[in-house]
Amino acid sequence: MLKKFYARLRAGAETGRRCTFHVSQGDLHNARRDWPEAIHHYRKALSLNPALVPVWVQLGHGYRELGDMAAAEEAYQQALQLDPGNDDALFFLGVTLNKKGEVNDAFNALLQAFEHN
Repeated sequence: MLKKFYARLRAGAETGRRCTFHVSQGDLHNARRDWPEAIHHYRKALSLNPALVPVWVQLGHGYRELGDMAAAEEAYQQALQLDPGNDDALFFLGVTLNKKGEVNDAFNALLQAFEHN
């Protein structure tokens, strides 16, 4: 019984290390403006821990920089599902919706961001 317990602990620690690795690699590629690689690593991190709100926001930034507004919107919406008052996700959702021409929804998202901030 303890063997199984310790095996699960080790697996959890390993998953945490891999997740941290992918977030840090995503951040490195983000800083280099290498959006495809940043997205790749952020998606890997989220596959290991989908509850990482800041990583969803960074994923949205990467997609927005590539011009994929639908994917950016989806990432920001996922961040907001996990943390409805996240002002970064609300603000950049507004920016993204504005770029998509959805001006009323953009205004509402931006207004919510400023109200939370």
